[in-house]
Amino acid sequence: MEFEKKSKQTPVKKQYDRKYRREKMLSISFRLSRIYDQELIEIYESIPDKSYWFKTSLRRYAEQKKTG
Repeated sequence: MEFEKKSKQTPVKKQYDRKYRREKMLSISFRLSRIYDQELIEIYESIPDKSYWFKTSLRRYAEQKKTG
């Protein structure tokens, strides 16, 4: 006997969430080559809080750009 996994979100909530993410958020992605970028992949995988690290790095870059 198979059971369908029931979503706790209503269709209206899903639609709202989709619209919110589209209008208020930015998704960023990139690819690294497992052949040529292995060192970078290892560094990336070692970062515990990737979102915090990424935001901090962007802010640090902006500060360097202002001063240099």
